[in-house]
Amino acid sequence: MFTKICLENREAIYGLLSRRNTAPDQVSSSTGSAFAVAPGILVTAAHCVFDQSDPAHPPFSDFLVIRAPDVGRPHEVASLVAFDEGTDLAILKISSPRSQAFLRLADRPAFVGEHCGALGFPLSGVEATPSGLLHTLIERFQSAAVCACLTEGTQTLYETDSPMYPGSSGCPGFLPDGTVFGMHNRSLLHGRDSHRTCISRWVPAATIRKYLTAHDVLLSEAA
Repeated sequence: MFTKICLENREAIYGLLSRRNTAPDQVSSSTGSAFAVAPGILVTAAHCVFDQSDPAHPPFSDFLVIRAPDVGRPHEVASLVAFDEGTDLAILKISSPRSQAFLRLADRPAFVGEHCGALGFPLSGVEATPSGLLHTLIERFQSAAVCACLTEGTQTLYETDSPMYPGSSGCPGFLPDGTVFGMHNRSLLHGRDSHRTCISRWVPAATIRKYLTAHDVLLSEAA
């Protein structure tokens, strides 16, 4: 169902390496995924831009991104435009992007029971080498169905009925037509051992659109 869509959407999906020097020979880092919503404008999960995913710590200072088709080439440098802990959204910008590709945000709600897919770089690794940090990336597809749309506090969230791989934060979730219905930001575990169940949570496209508009991203290009 999603074979053609994956080939199209991967053109605008990025692996993210956030980092900061903590000492002359020490680097703190984090990985995640991001996706372009307009040329050079990327959306990711806000907790991916904080050391230890903790907003109590300052944001990372350096952001390196690599587009799925470009894995194996040097990273592109991105800057942090804005972040919001409440919605768990962050905006990154590449000043001179290699690609003009971007994903379209869905202009309708996702329906309960609707099939959806996600593509990104979960389970990424970072290894210190004599030449610097080695960012290991494997592009992975995951699928599920939308099982709920709920309100938690002041936030509206989607739930899907399948656990996501660890490190999936920032992955775009898309519908069969390829439009993005949400961004993955966390999974919830319930129960113990063989009775454990897991659901995944997503920031809706409408919330992403509203946040981008507040920061003057040209949604006419991303619609």
